[in-house]
Amino acid sequence: MDRLEAVVQPYDWGSRYVIATLQGRPTPSPGPEAELWIGAHPGAPALLEREQGLTTLHRVIAADPEQELGVACASRFDGRLPFLLKVLAVEKALSIQVHPDRAQAQEGWSREDAASIPLRDPARNYKDDWPKPEAVLALTEFEALAGFRSVEEAARIVEHLQVPALATVVDALRSGEDQAQVRALTTLLHWPMRERDQLLADVEWRCGELADDPGVADEDRAAFRAAVRIARQHPGDIGLVASLLLQHVTLSPGEGLFMPAGGLHCYLQGTGIELLANSDNVVRAGLTSKHVDVDELLRLLDPAVTVPTLRPVEVAPGLTHFETPAPEFDLLRCTVGEGGATAGGRHLPGDGAPRLLLCLEGEVTVTDDAGDQVVLGRGESCYSPATDSGLVLTGRGDVVIGTTGR
Repeated sequence: MDRLEAVVQPYDWGSRYVIATLQGRPTPSPGPEAELWIGAHPGAPALLEREQGLTTLHRVIAADPEQELGVACASRFDGRLPFLLKVLAVEKALSIQVHPDRAQAQEGWSREDAASIPLRDPARNYKDDWPKPEAVLALTEFEALAGFRSVEEAARIVEHLQVPALATVVDALRSGEDQAQVRALTTLLHWPMRERDQLLADVEWRCGELADDPGVADEDRAAFRAAVRIARQHPGDIGLVASLLLQHVTLSPGEGLFMPAGGLHCYLQGTGIELLANSDNVVRAGLTSKHVDVDELLRLLDPAVTVPTLRPVEVAPGLTHFETPAPEFDLLRCTVGEGGATAGGRHLPGDGAPRLLLCLEGEVTVTDDAGDQVVLGRGESCYSPATDSGLVLTGRGDVVIGTTGR
């Protein structure tokens, strides 16, 4: 096992408190901290100490993938750790976005390589050739826009605004076409620039009125309140109106959601754990200072994607599992204590596969069957290669575990 030094990503939508507090650093941090990356993505791999000195998890795995990942995992995923574990600290809405599936990622990566677009060019959509399905586990109340509303619901929400200019969007939604939501979204994202300011002002005003209207259903008022925040966080962005086409979801702590490739989504606020395929491919349509590629997003978009809520299934005392269909990853959460059912420790499933562990609370000792140990305090993480078996957690704490899919 190896203790890891995770990488903080300072995106502008992040918090100056959440990740710093988790890691025991002074707050507020000098700037926003949005994501804590724990894994082997070449764009921001975690650091660790091996015999040769300080290195990265990416280099360690690339040097001997069968030893680190196991023969089956190395063969199935081309010698790469197939998952990436993150902490998300969402203080303001991040981009409306879509992730590619495997075929789309490989094609997009090859296309941008052939066009000689540098990997660090802000205009590059594909940072790797992998898909990016993802699961989010809420640590606080976590608010998101996830997948399209039904045609009927989207039309009702837009009509409720009573903004005459949006008649074309309502017409698109009520057209009866197979991809009516995509047509409505396309209309909004290509809205004439000279007419946007007035449209956005009208929509923000009406959302503010409806958010405080007791005659409006609670779930609709929550969506309108979110839209008002979006308007203030991202002034002048047409993504404000586009957000109303999406399902508004609020997760309670301990709940999660699974976002398949092709699903349109946007995280609004809250702290969560994200476990995803080991990719950084994001195609954006708005609510961001980063590169926006509307045409590419519309090409990848799958309006049929549904976004299931994930609820923990207890597989043993103190051990819960969040099941998804993703082959790249599996998410578990383990609570251990000094008494009760986990007094003797908790054995973790996943022998013969690599694992990433992050301690959220307390102090937990991770021990393998050879007697090697790593002690994790709050905010600390470790990597367990496939050769480690019989992992047992002892102490008192709360740990999330990422491993390969079943």
